[in-house]
Amino acid sequence: MINNVQVLRAFAALNVVLFHTFGQTAKYGGERSALARFFGNWGNCGVDIFFVISGFIMILTQYQHPTSALEFIKDRAKKIVPLYWSISLLFILLLIFVPSAFNQAVFSWKHALTSLLFTSRPFGYDFPILDQGWTLEYEMLFYVLFGLSLSIQRVRPLVIVPLVLLCGTMLTNLNLIVMEFVFGMAVGMVYTKGWLKQAGLPLFTTGTIAILASLFFEIDMPRVVRFGIPAFFIVLGSCYLPQVQCKPLILIGSASYSIYITQALTLPAFYKAIKFTKVPINAVGPDLITTSCVVVATLVGILVYQCYEKPVARILK
Repeated sequence: MINNVQVLRAFAALNVVLFHTFGQTAKYGGERSALARFFGNWGNCGVDIFFVISGFIMILTQYQHPTSALEFIKDRAKKIVPLYWSISLLFILLLIFVPSAFNQAVFSWKHALTSLLFTSRPFGYDFPILDQGWTLEYEMLFYVLFGLSLSIQRVRPLVIVPLVLLCGTMLTNLNLIVMEFVFGMAVGMVYTKGWLKQAGLPLFTTGTIAILASLFFEIDMPRVVRFGIPAFFIVLGSCYLPQVQCKPLILIGSASYSIYITQALTLPAFYKAIKFTKVPINAVGPDLITTSCVVVATLVGILVYQCYEKPVARILK
């Protein structure tokens, strides 16, 4: 794995966790922190970076280690399903046996089943049982399309996947954000061909300026333009820059999937503990509480990665 891509994964995961922490702080009576006022919804861009990276990694992996359609889909399922199902099943059990732990959620078997099958949105649900799973439903759609395209002819996902996704956004209510996987595939094509090798710094700088501009200026444009296009330049440029050797950042990047999924438990648990111990959020400081929560969520995610995600991956390999 390219170190800089792992660092981008770390950045993306921390951004998303920070964004979700703002909501938890407000939910438990905390004042709007300086961090929340500054970043607002900007942390959402972490998802867009994840999507571009996913498209890139799929092209790179197939270039380096070509596999059949079936093997590709099996490999992706082994990566995504175990942890997602484990945390989702835990949520399902909590909804059944401890419904008071949730303020608004109402359990239904249809919702549970469609969530586990990555199909909750087509069945009319805004989110799966595990809220963060909405991104995984798009990921799995992309993986299935990519895998099936491998069986049609060796082309080539580079033609089939973009066409299917684009038609899907035009003919259905499929979110245009799925085109960010195509941006990632384009990164993979450029990188594997060795194009633009000397342009790493300008590419990365362009993407960084563009994505930071959306933090400081109110930009009214589709998310795929606001975050997706800058993410394309950032990911591509980072591949050609000197590789970061910071082990903690690389570890966070490696654990980014576990961090992203387990935050669904870690964040509410952290704030319930704050409430139970009667720690006054506003007296202590919303920014300190928010930062502490992000640190805890990151550490829990790393622990789950080391003790569950990695061992399960070894067993299934």
